[in-house]
Amino acid sequence: IYRCADSCYRDVMKTKGILEDKLGYKPKLYRFPWGSANNYIASYRDDIILRLKKEGLEYQDWNVSAEDSVGSPTEESILSNIRKDYKKYDEPVILMHDSGCNDKTLSSLREVIKEPKKSGYSFATLSKRSKPCHFYER
Repeated sequence: IYRCADSCYRDVMKTKGILEDKLGYKPKLYRFPWGSANNYIASYRDDIILRLKKEGLEYQDWNVSAEDSVGSPTEESILSNIRKDYKKYDEPVILMHDSGCNDKTLSSLREVIKEPKKSGYSFATLSKRSKPCHFYER
């Protein structure tokens, strides 16, 4: 977590530069660690959002969490956490984590994709959303 807007800005811009230089990919989105509504960034939240927006970057949050980075998740707990919330939204954004210490996220992924598709949802990149997913906006 970043102590101030400057350290956050430098890190995001460094990462952006690496993605552009090494992969030829120009990122347009970023996600705050623990999302945009955490107390760690409260003192500089608005400042960093504006600074990064000037760089062509928009932040994204999520509206459905698999809770797969908390405790000892199981495939069933991951699916249960997603099931309880995804139908509340026209465009759910599901937060899942890639971690070497938790293989349950990967093993639950097939069902995480299959079940919403059966309910009429489709999957796309965040840039395809009708509007950004922000905690402070509905």
